[in-house]
Amino acid sequence: MDSAIQNVELEFKRIANNLQYASHRLDTAMAKAAASGGGVPDVYRLVRRLRALQRTAAQLEEQSQKERARSEACAAELSALLLSSADGMAKAYARLGCEVDGEWAAAADAVRMQLQQQQLSDGDGGGVDDAQQRGVDASAVAAEGAYAEVGASRENDCRRNGSGGGGVAQAQFLALPTSIRGRCRLDDVQHAYSWLLQHCSAKPRGQQKASNANAQGFGFTRQELAGHGCKVAGHTGECVLKTLKQLKLIQPAHAPLRPAFRLAAGGTYEVSFANSEQWSLPPTGEAEQEQWWQEQREREPDYGGDIAAAVADATQHRSQNAQKKQEALEAFSRVVAAEGIKVLKHHSRGGAAVRMLHYDPSHSALAWDSHRLFFFTMKRSVPLSDVLDVEREGSIVWVKTLHMGEFGLEMPLQEDAELVYLAMDALLDERTGPCVGPSNKALRLPIFA
Repeated sequence: MDSAIQNVELEFKRIANNLQYASHRLDTAMAKAAASGGGVPDVYRLVRRLRALQRTAAQLEEQSQKERARSEACAAELSALLLSSADGMAKAYARLGCEVDGEWAAAADAVRMQLQQQQLSDGDGGGVDDAQQRGVDASAVAAEGAYAEVGASRENDCRRNGSGGGGVAQAQFLALPTSIRGRCRLDDVQHAYSWLLQHCSAKPRGQQKASNANAQGFGFTRQELAGHGCKVAGHTGECVLKTLKQLKLIQPAHAPLRPAFRLAAGGTYEVSFANSEQWSLPPTGEAEQEQWWQEQREREPDYGGDIAAAVADATQHRSQNAQKKQEALEAFSRVVAAEGIKVLKHHSRGGAAVRMLHYDPSHSALAWDSHRLFFFTMKRSVPLSDVLDVEREGSIVWVKTLHMGEFGLEMPLQEDAELVYLAMDALLDERTGPCVGPSNKALRLPIFA
């Protein structure tokens, strides 16, 4: 990094030297023209060259500043890593009863001294980079293993500075594996966590009013987050919650069980209880943690609710959606069986391509093709028996299969995506029956006779 900065500075000095040379030639040409009384055609060319060099110099100066800022950020991360490693080694040597490695101790002392000198030279520490200071503090606390103190410091920073970057650092977010953060963005994670901190700071513990029967204390549900503009629905929202949980910023709350009703094949209703998904901010401090666990132990599962009323609601909901899903299924059958639907197919590993979605009645499978030549067509298909689940996210319908993983079908309009989603969901309902609540459904019926 230092060599790159030196190269940029050398290039900047070379351009500045060329500017001085051009300015000197311009002055000389102007003096000769004034002495001889004639025109000098080279003057205008020199002026254009001078202006071009000035623009190039400005661009190089901006590039040099960016490289220097990047180098300082990298130095801050390396310093934080060195300090945390030195602390960890010191504890390990102390536990083993051995002497601390002198080189590591000397390097850590040099870094601490350098940081103290920078703080003293900049007065009260205002000139020290915020990212560097946050990195050093976070690494020191992480070395101690005090996750509660990390959450408290982030919460205090967000309360002092407004949003405070959401309390989620970019380095920590990118360090998570792709299987956890998926395709969610850092902005979505920061927005969700910022709302949580503001929500909890606005109402102190013990004075919060539950928005539903199962929300108590710091608890919140997906519906509450989605109602405040947080992206927690679909596969992307699941990745947002997984990211916050992996960073130990939220934890599952032990919410009471809610009944879910499903119409069985024989026309009777089956009642099952599923734990409603609820999350909460982890409390800080031993007294608050003990009080929080005491509340969870004292909370009794509420299996209540009028079973007859719930069954009636499920029946009404099924009757309202049955006609809509049937119309969507008929339209979907006509279009896919005829000319097909033009979609943008997204792969789970990244990338997308335009495909025409068809139905192959000989194999009872959905097929898509790619016309590369006039007489040559490549085809791929997925049997309907391999489809495990279907969900919609905007104009994209995500299909989860048994052997091909997960892929998305993006439609030009959200109305088309809604039609495809309702049609495939109707096929799932035909096999498993309409379900209210969590369920595992498989698509195993041929959709066209």
